[in-house]
Amino acid sequence: MDRDALSAVLEDAGLSQYQAEAYVTVLEHGSATATDVANDSEVPDPRIYDVLRDLEQQGYVETYQQDSLRVRAFSPERIRSDLRDRATQFESAADEIDRRWEEPSVESHSVNFVKREQTVLDHAEAAIDDAECQVMVAASADQIDHLDRALGAAVDRGVYVMVVVSPTEGCCLRDRIESGGLASSLRVRPDPTPFLTLVDRTITCFAPHDMSLNRFGIIVDAPSHAFIFRWFYTVAIWETATQAFERAHDAVRICVNLGRCVRELRPILADGATVRATVHGANTRTGEAATLTGRITDVTVPGAADTDGTTPTAHGSGPTLEIEVDGDRVAVGDWGAIVEPYEAMRIEIRSIDWP
Repeated sequence: MDRDALSAVLEDAGLSQYQAEAYVTVLEHGSATATDVANDSEVPDPRIYDVLRDLEQQGYVETYQQDSLRVRAFSPERIRSDLRDRATQFESAADEIDRRWEEPSVESHSVNFVKREQTVLDHAEAAIDDAECQVMVAASADQIDHLDRALGAAVDRGVYVMVVVSPTEGCCLRDRIESGGLASSLRVRPDPTPFLTLVDRTITCFAPHDMSLNRFGIIVDAPSHAFIFRWFYTVAIWETATQAFERAHDAVRICVNLGRCVRELRPILADGATVRATVHGANTRTGEAATLTGRITDVTVPGAADTDGTTPTAHGSGPTLEIEVDGDRVAVGDWGAIVEPYEAMRIEIRSIDWP
């Protein structure tokens, strides 16, 4: 590094132009008179004493009297430490700029595109950690490895976790997921599966499967967008996968798909059974969380009388559940309900009593 470059770095480190010039000159001389420093640098003669005094106060040089005012460089440890601290700060700032550019805050935007799959996985893990009701995951075995802690903790909190996994060759992931408590319901799909995580019908994290030529990720914080991804998850992934196991929930049957729930309940109610349930959802007018507990009095599936619940039409046919709460019959719709006063996120079948 030449003299000019060193002076420029010292200026970046906080010295003035004259201070940097004077300090480099002192370093070159080792010891010199103030006049020699002024002559060999660009510091004007009238300013040299003030400049040397400032450098001495900062611990870079020391002055002493010997016929005339002389100056010599003090131990360079102080400035070395300053430069290293600044280098660390610059490096940290560069990393932070890269992180903010790569991972824009989901609080600032409803939809974010990112370049790295790891970014998508990290956001999915954080969202699962905050899940309160439902998590839907489609992933490869390696991606499940990244999420296993968060998935296990969610199941322990009572969150209903649906997992579709594409196992790798020789992988015993099914046994590990079941024994490790990483899912409430597990399905296996042999074909390559895009990574998709939906949390509480709001947060969506998506990345193409490993064989895709497109390498990008999408992080969404918007219920309206999550609704579309839920259709994709249900129809294109969940229904095309093979059921591996369903976890028992202390004799409480849990449903997170209202359409499938009403199809299961319709013949039971037709046979005269009394079904009591708790519906966790939201008021469609205010958006506030709501919990309804009572007897299910009716279920309807408009336009889907003959479907088995696996077709796209069946999933979007507007199923409705009617529950009696404190003598009043309340209609509950599916995700995105408009007509019904409540939408269901989770239905817990508490009891079924046969006549």
